[in-house]
Amino acid sequence: MRNTRARVSTAHGGRTRVNTRRGRQLRLAGADLSNANLTGATLWNANLTGADLRSANLTDAELLSAILAGADLIGAQLHSAHLNDAHLDNAILAGANLTGADLTGADLDGTNLTDVVYDFQTRWPDGFTPP
Repeated sequence: MRNTRARVSTAHGGRTRVNTRRGRQLRLAGADLSNANLTGATLWNANLTGADLRSANLTDAELLSAILAGADLIGAQLHSAHLNDAHLDNAILAGANLTGADLTGADLDGTNLTDVVYDFQTRWPDGFTPP
């Protein structure tokens, strides 16, 4: 298996971009990103399976189709994050802030949503009943 090289940069306005070669998937499975400031990060299709994202700030992050299966997001800030079509099966989001987040099409099978914070702007997958 080849490693994917990634470049992390801060764009104008302080937004974090994680770029890989075109067509490559960013592999951060099992990474320790606890307490990381990933505000506004672009992590489309990123593989974050089993990653430690406890208390990470992912406000306004773009995690479209990201794989977060089994990831630990306890207390993470996901305010206004874009989690469209993300794979969150068996992830732990206990105490996470999902106010204004878009989870349209996300896989929430087995996801721990204990004490999650959300509001009327939070968008859930069709047919999903929030806790």
